[in-house]
Amino acid sequence: MKFVMCRYFISLCFFCYSVIGLDSFPKYKCTDVSTCLKNSSEVATEGFESESVTSSQEEYDLTKHLNLSLRFATPCETPNLEVTLCIKISKCSTLDEVKNKKKYADFVLASKCGPNDESKDEDYLVCCGKYNNFRNKSTDTTERSKTKPIFDDSIILPENCGIQRQIIRGRIVGGSEATLGEYPWMARIIHKNINGVKSFGCAGFLIHPKYVVTAAHCIHSKFTEIRGAPYSVLLGEHNTTSKIDCSPGGTFCADPVQISRVTKIIVHKNYDRSSNNHHNDIALLYLNKAVKLTDFVQPICLASEESIPKKYYMSGWGKTETAESSPVKMKVDLVAFDKVLCKNKFQMIDLEISESQLCAGGEKLKDSCNGDSGGPLMIFNGTHYFASGLVSYGIGCGMKDWPGVYTSIPHYLNWIKIQMLDINAKAPKLKKLKKDKKNKNKKT
Repeated sequence: MKFVMCRYFISLCFFCYSVIGLDSFPKYKCTDVSTCLKNSSEVATEGFESESVTSSQEEYDLTKHLNLSLRFATPCETPNLEVTLCIKISKCSTLDEVKNKKKYADFVLASKCGPNDESKDEDYLVCCGKYNNFRNKSTDTTERSKTKPIFDDSIILPENCGIQRQIIRGRIVGGSEATLGEYPWMARIIHKNINGVKSFGCAGFLIHPKYVVTAAHCIHSKFTEIRGAPYSVLLGEHNTTSKIDCSPGGTFCADPVQISRVTKIIVHKNYDRSSNNHHNDIALLYLNKAVKLTDFVQPICLASEESIPKKYYMSGWGKTETAESSPVKMKVDLVAFDKVLCKNKFQMIDLEISESQLCAGGEKLKDSCNGDSGGPLMIFNGTHYFASGLVSYGIGCGMKDWPGVYTSIPHYLNWIKIQMLDINAKAPKLKKLKKDKKNKNKKT
């Protein structure tokens, strides 16, 4: 629900210099397996084991042949804010080639990572990215390594995102009913309390077959103490009152909804549930099994830079202008609201708008409302939808000149990526522990 305030070692798969989570991504093609493995071993020599393989031009599933130590690397951020891996400098050609050159000394020093006692070693740990200098300098002093990077953070999130593949003809105030298949990344979060009672809470949005983003206040609030923690996520929903959603007249029907259990919940560590400002109002849900991507279930892209679009888009099942929750997915378009003006308005009621928040709306009877919290504030570039914000809170619903407040996705993009990398690192170990526990129980 949206708060209404009325002043009162990653499981790694090396693919020719790329690193991906084995259990979360599809197979990749490797045109020359022996070369791919050779290049990979130059990067990762510790804890690396592989079976004997032969070169093949056909699709090759590396997951069958690689077993990489979880001790190999941890996620990190370079001085240029690239999400990548912390590895020994001898394995990072980007920095190893320039480590003794005065021109690059400051950047190499800023790239050090890992325990302090290891930073004094000759083969110290560095956050290995694409660049060997600060990117905010002029292009003649910012040089890109000729070798390919050890890690490309673009592979954390799916490239195919933000596309509505099939559209056949709430808490959204002043909105209209979404068509079947619109906004296929919209998710509904199911909670389960200590008595085993399940209920729907906030919205969320799919960013990867195993990850859903939502608001932190949907996880940590007085309501979740009663409702319980997120138990599962429902995707592919349109009409909450029908078992199978169909177009008018029943000429076309959607696939059945998909439900996946929530395995792990990550709330931003700096979110303060006692503060009405709701800074850092973001959380990530990790699902126990990847959802199947269909015409009615797709991930949305994540905006990497803040922009001021002509209009934003919202969707959800929250309250409508009649104060009733909508059984059907609704949609509405919202205008951008000047950040300075927004800050000034909320200061009047002792609330602080931070740089990690943005404002939208402010038109009468057009807003997001209770039940839309955690959903995406979207922008559209003509072909793809991007989550630019996340519904956080507002003053009432659809009140003229009072915009809604949203968590800025670009501000937390690296946080999202790092959490995903960290989870992917621990997932294989957790699976093994669960399997060992299950086998132990069978024996007893």
